[in-house]
Amino acid sequence: MFACAPNLAGSAARETWWSQTNMCKRMIDSDTIKAIGEANDIVKIIGQSLKLERSGNNYKGLCPFHESEDRAATFYVSSQRQVFHCFDCGAGGSVFRWVMMHDDLDFEAATRKLADRAGIALWKARPTALG
Repeated sequence: MFACAPNLAGSAARETWWSQTNMCKRMIDSDTIKAIGEANDIVKIIGQSLKLERSGNNYKGLCPFHESEDRAATFYVSSQRQVFHCFDCGAGGSVFRWVMMHDDLDFEAATRKLADRAGIALWKARPTALG
């Protein structure tokens, strides 16, 4: 039984409670998160919002998270490592972090957005009764 589920008599009562409450947060399976990350190329995702130009094995562009007077490209995206980093403001991370920062979303919403884009189901079928 889930730690946050009350001890309700009968599976119907538990199912009703489960479907009506917001107290339990569903956890996204780590294998699913990995599959979502692998299915979403960071260069393509960031390239939808920023103009990126190839620089060796990486891509570079202007960082959207800070203003810079010289407008030098300090924002780099690595297709090999699937990460981004700005050498001016320090912003960086994975494709999940990009969506969180760029679209002002929490992790779950960013994961849902990337999963929808990749056609990956986030939640497995819930059991009909807790127990």
